Amino acid sequence: MNNKEHMNILYIDPRVHTAVGEKYSYYDGLYDEFSKISNCFLYQNTRFDSIEEPIKAAPFEPDAIYFGIGWSKLSQEHFQKNLNTNNISCPTILNLYKPQLFLETKLQFCVKNNVSLIVSSLPDYKEHQAKTGILCERLPFGVDHNVFRDWGQEKAYDIGFSGALHNVDSSPFYKNAFVAPNIRLKIQELLIREEKIKSFLNGSDSVAPRLSYKDYATKINQSKMWLVTGAPCGEITPRYFEIGMSKALTLCNEIPESYRDIFVDGVNCVEFSNDLSDFLDKVYYYLEHDDIAQEIINNAYDEFHGKHTWAKRAETLLGYIEKLNA
Repeated sequence: MNNKEHMNILYIDPRVHTAVGEKYSYYDGLYDEFSKISNCFLYQNTRFDSIEEPIKAAPFEPDAIYFGIGWSKLSQEHFQKNLNTNNISCPTILNLYKPQLFLETKLQFCVKNNVSLIVSSLPDYKEHQAKTGILCERLPFGVDHNVFRDWGQEKAYDIGFSGALHNVDSSPFYKNAFVAPNIRLKIQELLIREEKIKSFLNGSDSVAPRLSYKDYATKINQSKMWLVTGAPCGEITPRYFEIGMSKALTLCNEIPESYRDIFVDGVNCVEFSNDLSDFLDKVYYYLEHDDIAQEIINNAYDEFHGKHTWAKRAETLLGYIEKLNA
């Protein structure tokens, strides 16, 4: 793009439009939409020791510098650098992601590199503001509404789940990262024993091939309800929105306080207790009361398609940057 009315953004992210981006589309989603409403220069080299290097590579003087989630996924050594940001005049924004990976080092990177704004999907984002003194704003994940939609599938399953189980015994990074450890593993084992419930269960910590996004979206659309729980450190993943946008009932564990303005139990999702004491009761209730379930499903479908696409997230991010430049 070359529209002078648009802001010039130096977008630093090594994973956009790579093989990783094909596997996990959220690396591409924000960039693709954000580049439609700003003049984006994508910089993907990570081996630089001064912010001047990517600035000089850009075809313009940036109005802002944005470190995307692909940067937040890099190894610890990248967050131990001082990038000599003292002399730049434009604001710097970092999207904080994967907090289970050396969070304190990431926060200190923001402090010593004069980051102007931290954006994050993490529910405790304001705690990071208090710790660093840097403004932190919520930027939830978005969804590709062309993939996650009503595919008109017949309902073949009562409930489904596909994704990582996050077994706390399988990774040192999962230790103390969950309010409800092994909740996905427990639910999957619980549902396997329920002969009256027809389940599609594809939860695993294996690196085996995943469902394609189209197959995954179709499978949700074939299910009456779909399971989602918080990722490490309670991170609200795209799945929270993908389910409702695929015309299934969003069944989730306890919603963090900072997200209760988006997810409302009995209105656009169904919430169950972290200890699973009411989980099966909730499942059977909504299977037996399809009219009530359908009302919640329809509410989520309309609301999420209207408010939670990647285009909406790009508008939110641009709004934050415009405030920094006001």
